[in-house]
Amino acid sequence: MKKNRKILAIAATAIATSAIILAVTTLFFMLSNTSPHASPPAKWICKTFLYDIDNEWFHYPPVVGLQVNLTDAEGNLLYSAITNEQGIVSFGSGLPDGTYIIEWNWCGEHYSEEVTINCTHIIWEFTNYLPAKTINKWFYYDLPNWTPAYPPVVGLHVNLTDSEGNLCGQGITNDEGLVTFIVPDGTYTIRWMWGGEAYSEEITVTCDQCVYDVENYLQAKGGGGIINVLWVGVPHPHKNKCMYNYTDVFVPCFHGKV
Repeated sequence: MKKNRKILAIAATAIATSAIILAVTTLFFMLSNTSPHASPPAKWICKTFLYDIDNEWFHYPPVVGLQVNLTDAEGNLLYSAITNEQGIVSFGSGLPDGTYIIEWNWCGEHYSEEVTINCTHIIWEFTNYLPAKTINKWFYYDLPNWTPAYPPVVGLHVNLTDSEGNLCGQGITNDEGLVTFIVPDGTYTIRWMWGGEAYSEEITVTCDQCVYDVENYLQAKGGGGIINVLWVGVPHPHKNKCMYNYTDVFVPCFHGKV
């Protein structure tokens, strides 16, 4: 009997020891996997830049290749990045909660935006619509001795194509000889017909400038001869001389008597 009691005591002790080891192991596993002691996730700031264009040719295209800086509230540079093909730049991988400043340059001017991030979000997204670029194309007759000098070419059809030859703008010169195109950055070709021939001019638009003024002086042709135009409302036979041009454009008349 004594021998059996001894065996039972040893077995009970072993079972108790195993239970203690199991409890300690379980507690250690639970403590090592509890979330209150894990590091908080890093915050991200994502900034999207789009052109403020919405027309037949463009629908808010992304601003690609724009350098953007991120500083702390005191102006110390933290990160510098360039917008991707979607116009997005991201700053993160360890941003703590706080106030930051996003900076960029556009059309020769400096811009900045202050943002504050906190524990309510992991990813903070912002969007800016930047002013589009303007191409002003002026067409004049090459008549320096006319009155007035270099009169405007009115009613000329002008097309704009991108670097791949795709049509991205059309217009007709107004009373000032002006046609305007609103575009994002890129390389474009301005195209027109004059005197039965095709003409073109390439222009590159960058983020350093917002307005591009381009002038052309077209040859005033007189191959059609001289025609006489009666002065309206004048009872005597005084006449005006005009040169007619084969492109169906009238060279402005000189207001004098003949």
